[in-house]
Amino acid sequence: MIHEARQLCEFEEILGDCRSVQETQGYCLAQIGRISVLLPLEMAGRLKPLLGCRVGILRLDGYRLCCLDAKKAKTIDDLER
Repeated sequence: MIHEARQLCEFEEILGDCRSVQETQGYCLAQIGRISVLLPLEMAGRLKPLLGCRVGILRLDGYRLCCLDAKKAKTIDDLER
Protein backbone atom coordinates (compact mmCIF):
# COMPACT_ATOMS: atom_id res chain seq x y z
CA MET A 1 0.00 0.00 0.00
CA ILE A 2 1.40 3.32 -1.07
CA HIS A 3 0.16 5.28 1.97
CA GLU A 4 2.14 3.00 4.30
CA ALA A 5 5.34 3.24 2.26
CA ARG A 6 8.32 5.20 3.46
CA GLN A 7 10.26 7.71 1.36
CA LEU A 8 13.97 7.93 1.99
CA CYS A 9 15.27 11.33 3.10
CA GLU A 10 18.50 12.72 1.66
CA PHE A 11 21.51 10.83 3.17
CA GLU A 12 19.24 7.97 4.33
CA GLU A 13 19.94 4.33 3.46
CA ILE A 14 17.99 1.11 3.60
CA LEU A 15 19.49 -2.40 3.60
CA GLY A 16 17.71 -5.73 3.32
CA ASP A 17 16.41 -8.47 1.07
CA CYS A 18 14.54 -7.21 -1.99
CA ARG A 19 11.22 -9.02 -1.49
CA SER A 20 8.97 -7.35 -4.06
CA VAL A 21 8.95 -4.59 -6.67
CA GLN A 22 5.78 -3.04 -8.08
CA GLU A 23 5.06 -0.12 -10.37
CA THR A 24 2.09 1.82 -9.01
CA GLN A 25 0.72 5.34 -9.44
CA GLY A 26 3.88 6.50 -11.22
CA TYR A 27 6.24 5.21 -8.53
CA CYS A 28 8.24 2.11 -7.71
CA LEU A 29 6.99 0.45 -4.53
CA ALA A 30 9.65 -1.92 -3.18
CA GLN A 31 9.63 -4.19 -0.16
CA ILE A 32 13.15 -4.13 1.30
CA GLY A 33 13.30 -6.39 4.33
CA ARG A 34 10.17 -5.58 6.32
CA ILE A 35 9.91 -1.99 5.06
CA SER A 36 7.94 -0.70 2.07
CA VAL A 37 9.82 2.06 0.28
CA LEU A 38 8.51 4.49 -2.32
CA LEU A 39 11.12 5.17 -5.02
CA PRO A 40 11.24 6.84 -8.44
CA LEU A 41 9.68 4.70 -11.17
CA GLU A 42 13.03 4.17 -12.96
CA MET A 43 14.29 2.19 -9.93
CA ALA A 44 11.83 -0.63 -10.70
CA GLY A 45 13.83 -1.83 -13.71
CA ARG A 46 17.03 -1.87 -11.67
CA LEU A 47 15.48 -3.66 -8.69
CA LYS A 48 13.49 -6.39 -10.47
CA PRO A 49 16.60 -8.43 -11.44
CA LEU A 50 17.63 -8.27 -7.77
CA LEU A 51 14.50 -9.86 -6.31
CA GLY A 52 15.57 -12.19 -3.51
CA CYS A 53 18.99 -10.54 -3.14
CA ARG A 54 20.27 -8.38 -0.31
CA VAL A 55 20.44 -4.78 -1.51
CA GLY A 56 21.33 -1.34 -0.23
CA ILE A 57 19.69 1.85 -1.45
CA LEU A 58 21.20 5.20 -0.53
CA ARG A 59 19.57 8.53 -1.29
CA LEU A 60 22.40 10.90 -2.04
CA ASP A 61 21.75 13.41 -4.80
CA GLY A 62 19.48 10.78 -6.35
CA TYR A 63 19.31 7.09 -5.53
CA ARG A 64 22.29 4.72 -5.43
CA LEU A 65 21.67 0.97 -5.60
CA CYS A 66 24.14 -1.63 -4.39
CA CYS A 67 23.72 -5.39 -4.65
CA LEU A 68 25.23 -7.05 -1.59
CA ASP A 69 25.00 -10.58 -3.05
CA ALA A 70 28.45 -11.19 -4.59
CA LYS A 71 27.35 -13.65 -7.31
CA LYS A 72 24.38 -11.54 -8.41
CA ALA A 73 26.44 -8.32 -8.30
CA LYS A 74 28.85 -9.75 -10.88
CA THR A 75 25.94 -10.53 -13.20
CA ILE A 76 24.42 -7.06 -12.80
CA ASP A 77 27.79 -5.39 -13.49
CA ASP A 78 28.09 -7.37 -16.73
CA LEU A 79 24.60 -6.27 -17.83
CA GLU A 80 25.28 -2.57 -17.18
CA ARG A 81 28.45 -2.42 -19.34
